[in-house]
Amino acid sequence: CCIMLGIAPIVKKVDGVRVVDYWEKSKKLTKNYKKLLDDLENYDKENIKPETIEKISPYLIDPAFQPDIIKTASNAAEGLCKWTIAICEFDKVYKEITPKRRALEEAEESVRAT
Repeated sequence: CCIMLGIAPIVKKVDGVRVVDYWEKSKKLTKNYKKLLDDLENYDKENIKPETIEKISPYLIDPAFQPDIIKTASNAAEGLCKWTIAICEFDKVYKEITPKRRALEEAEESVRAT
């Protein structure tokens, strides 16, 4: 959710390796759960930046990023996982359908004009 909401991680060096850590930011994000729920409900799902999808993609293909697995750690995290997967699926479908909708609108306009 941090990635989807544009919240930057804390970047650390562990044994000389750059590690991206969202844990502290996640805890802060979930403390104000009412704001988080509002942000999720009002998320601009029709205008997700390609960079955001690129950043979230490794998580989507991770076998451990499954609601049933995440539920064993937290029911709330399960819901956030489901939301993230659903929003990313919406983005994929929306990007496929939008050009087809535009073509349909143009065709309908052409028919009306004729």
